[in-house]
Amino acid sequence: MIKIKAFTLIELLVVVAIIGILAAVDVVAYNGHTASAKEKDCLNHYATLKRLINQHWTL
Repeated sequence: MIKIKAFTLIELLVVVAIIGILAAVDVVAYNGHTASAKEKDCLNHYATLKRLINQHWTL
């Protein structure tokens, strides 16, 4: 008799569930990184604008 080695349905469902959980965690972390990057970008624009205004009025 030939033995076929294969994954069971339960094993496949567990793997899919683990991948789904990891993907959900990564999406939350990615959103946090993009939010902080947008905040830093706004602060940089503000600093540049402030510097340019100061340069304009001191000349």
